Amino acid sequence: MDEKAIFLLRRKRTIRVAIVLLGVALTVILISLNTGTIRLSPTSVLKALIGYGTAEESMILYEYRLPRIIITMLAGAGLGIAGAVFQGVSRNTLADPGVLGINAGAAFGLIAYISFFRSLDGPAALMIPLFTFAGGAVIALVIFLFAYDRYRGLLPIRLILVGIAVSAGVSAMTLLLSLRLDEDTYAFAARWLAGSVWSRDWVNVWGLFPWIVVLIPIIYYRSATLDLFTLGDETAASLGSAVTRSRLILLALAVALSCASVSMA
Repeated sequence: MDEKAIFLLRRKRTIRVAIVLLGVALTVILISLNTGTIRLSPTSVLKALIGYGTAEESMILYEYRLPRIIITMLAGAGLGIAGAVFQGVSRNTLADPGVLGINAGAAFGLIAYISFFRSLDGPAALMIPLFTFAGGAVIALVIFLFAYDRYRGLLPIRLILVGIAVSAGVSAMTLLLSLRLDEDTYAFAARWLAGSVWSRDWVNVWGLFPWIVVLIPIIYYRSATLDLFTLGDETAASLGSAVTRSRLILLALAVALSCASVSMA
């Protein structure tokens, strides 16, 4: 079997898997719209979606369940794609935003946000991705500086090791700052750090949505570079790829996507 046939076979298999996973996702969404303290029948959900439901059904669907489902979908897509970029750039299947310390930096940014605003509610929530992005970007910059070699560029193995070390240090700083908060604010911060979409509403959806719809297409446009990285830096460079520049751009995009997703989930 030649390479073209293998490529077409893999492409068909990928499409089939994607269709199956899309069906699973849609099924889970429909089940989630039905599930809760107050159960809504599929008929009630459908009526509420097209504007013919009762006031109570519309409130439950549009003010509580739908925003949280959308936040979960957006954040999941963002973290998944960011993780794929980190794995491709580092050539390590264990790499993800958590291992590289990006999530820890985003958490540090959120603690700084809470110190000033103390809330995830209202228009101020639109600032959350900016704070988490700033925290993640600063930590990412520190990691990149330590992992960079002036002769060989950004080294993947050093990126992983430095990321683990910096993540541990930043997590300790985040814990120290969170212990200085009052009881109610600390409880709020602890819930967020554990991961939750509770109390998220449409303001949070609109806070995350632009980051997802802008950054994911850009990453997809540059995704062919990730395939070159799997061949090794020397081979990628011989094929015309600016290895260090491309790696930094993809990492910056993945950091932004990861931090924005972490900020809401």
